[in-house]
Amino acid sequence: MNQLTEKLLTQGHTKDSHPEYVEWTNWGHFEYTSKYLANTVWETPCGLLKNGIHGYSYGSYMGVVYCPENNNPRFGCPYYDEKPCQHRFNTKLMGWNCVYHQTDRPYDYERSVEKLWKEWDELKALAWRVIGGFCFCMVWDRPKRKYIPKYDPDKCVKEGCKNEVCLITRKPRNLEKVNIYYDVLREKYYRIGLIEDTERTIKKGIKVFPKQVARTDAEAWLQRYKDEITGINNEDYQPLYFSENHGKYGEYDYFNYKVTVQNIRIEKREVRDLLQDLRDAQEGIEVLHASDLIKKVKADKKAKRQQRKEEKERWLQNRHIKNLRRIAEEGINSNGEPASDVLKAWAIKELAKHGIEIEKQLSLL
Repeated sequence: MNQLTEKLLTQGHTKDSHPEYVEWTNWGHFEYTSKYLANTVWETPCGLLKNGIHGYSYGSYMGVVYCPENNNPRFGCPYYDEKPCQHRFNTKLMGWNCVYHQTDRPYDYERSVEKLWKEWDELKALAWRVIGGFCFCMVWDRPKRKYIPKYDPDKCVKEGCKNEVCLITRKPRNLEKVNIYYDVLREKYYRIGLIEDTERTIKKGIKVFPKQVARTDAEAWLQRYKDEITGINNEDYQPLYFSENHGKYGEYDYFNYKVTVQNIRIEKREVRDLLQDLRDAQEGIEVLHASDLIKKVKADKKAKRQQRKEEKERWLQNRHIKNLRRIAEEGINSNGEPASDVLKAWAIKELAKHGIEIEKQLSLL
């Protein structure tokens, strides 16, 4: 319960009878209305003023709830290192923050945080114009008062950078659409008594990205993250663990499972080497292609949807026929009331369309 609620309840207010500037919430306490907060003035410990609160999310730290109802909302400090301040506190969770308190002082823009924030916005805008374009890898460095490069090809890929010239390297970018493909060889060797066997499967044409990216970004990404392509998926963890700890279990004399990434390449589209596929098959390796497996999954889903659709249609048709038979044979409509002769005649004709003949004839036919 916040301080505002305690105050109003002490004064005799209830959730059904309270001042207009508050509202009772589903959390069981009072909160200021957004209209009221927008017309309030707040003050920092150093004397700066803030004009209203427009949209606010509650926060807590070390057991203290910071919100307008407790007269202690938190906002970012408009100063950074321009001047020291004993009231400002900095934490990893909260950042550079300052606690504000509601005040009766008239709002003065010249002594406001809005003025300082606007100055920072203008400084950032000027620093951005110096860059000469838009780049997702440029980050604002407030202590240095400028944007600094923090190059990450993964960010270029995710954001779909379309710059013809990289603003960091100042080199032309190849915007040809490509993807990174690789193959994964899985080998499982086991020995049970006198029986030995090796199963090998290679899955080819696995994509790194769900859609094509610029060649420059793909090359930079591959150069940085090539060693992180392991090819291991969720189905590999159990056999890999069993392979590493096979001596702890008695089912096999020996068990070895390996996952190896091969043939990492950049291509515009998947290119299949049919001769290599044939050579792999002759060596006893089961050859699979990622695109074929994806198509199969999609086809299976489509078939299941079609099956469910047909089953639903059959169910509806059976229910419809059952209702028609009830009307024609028992003379009862869907509401449980006696059916008219006209309705019975219609039901008999509908059943005849489905190849069902009703022996009982109506007098009007």
